[in-house]
Amino acid sequence: MPVTTRKFRRTGTLAATALSLAACMQETPGAPAPDMPPIACGAPDLQHLVGAPLPADFSHDRPLRVFRTGDALTMDFNPERLNIERHPQSGAVVRVFCG
Repeated sequence: MPVTTRKFRRTGTLAATALSLAACMQETPGAPAPDMPPIACGAPDLQHLVGAPLPADFSHDRPLRVFRTGDALTMDFNPERLNIERHPQSGAVVRVFCG
């Protein structure tokens, strides 16, 4: 078999394999459209926490997730959940948001 024929056959096989794999991949859906406004968790009223340590007696009447920047988190979206992101070293609140 001539060299050029082998190159075309190899290229065709690689292209077919790549297309097959691309067809099998599922598109990752984005966050679902929330049924509630992004203020449902009360985050706008708690922005005063940003930049300070989280008070030891802090409580919230809805779902709450407190984590440090860089922690692994689930990607589910819950508009009622309050998320409080803390700095990994200082523990100061970096961000307060719903989701």
